[in-house]
Amino acid sequence: MLQIVHPNWFLRRIIYPSYIYNFDRSQPYLYLTFDDGPTTELTPFILKTLAQYNVQATFFCVGHNLAKYEELHQAIVEQKHTIANHSFNHVHGLKNKTEDFLDNVALFETVQASNLFRPPYGLLKHSQIKKLLCGAHPLHNPYKIILGDVIPYDFDAHNSTELCWQRIVRFTQNGSIIILHDNKKAQDKILNLLPRMIRHFLEKGFQFKVIS
Repeated sequence: MLQIVHPNWFLRRIIYPSYIYNFDRSQPYLYLTFDDGPTTELTPFILKTLAQYNVQATFFCVGHNLAKYEELHQAIVEQKHTIANHSFNHVHGLKNKTEDFLDNVALFETVQASNLFRPPYGLLKHSQIKKLLCGAHPLHNPYKIILGDVIPYDFDAHNSTELCWQRIVRFTQNGSIIILHDNKKAQDKILNLLPRMIRHFLEKGFQFKVIS
């Protein structure tokens, strides 16, 4: 039998109450998000699949990757998806001084403007949260800090594709923000999961929206 264990978001919501974990539960809207891209291995497939089903998504990109893969950057923009800040070098908030961390977040702004931020690894110091929310120097604007309420751990080699699928189906509900990954670790799972989940939730009457 599959062991379907949902991450303990209850504790995280207590520690980080200023994060956004989901949106309005009264409407059948879902928010697909992809972390870490763009990548030459997976982003083209993601974009092709989203276009096939006329679905929009939010890409929490690494600034270095956006600068490196300009054609993919432009393709995401042209297909009317949202690009959001995941730092320039995928830096860990808890392992870096607040000033250094914010400098890296601000560096992302040199390649793409956004007021949405998702911390790599989901972890921040409270001093970093405070400055992100108010847009303190060197940032150019206040940020909404976006996490999510559905994370299948597609990047974890210990998790099978089927286990990831069961987590998605079990925990997705109105207003859910679904965290997927646009990287090599998740590639095999995303190739299977993405078209499957889009079809599944469209058939159930959900609509996919971008985060703004």
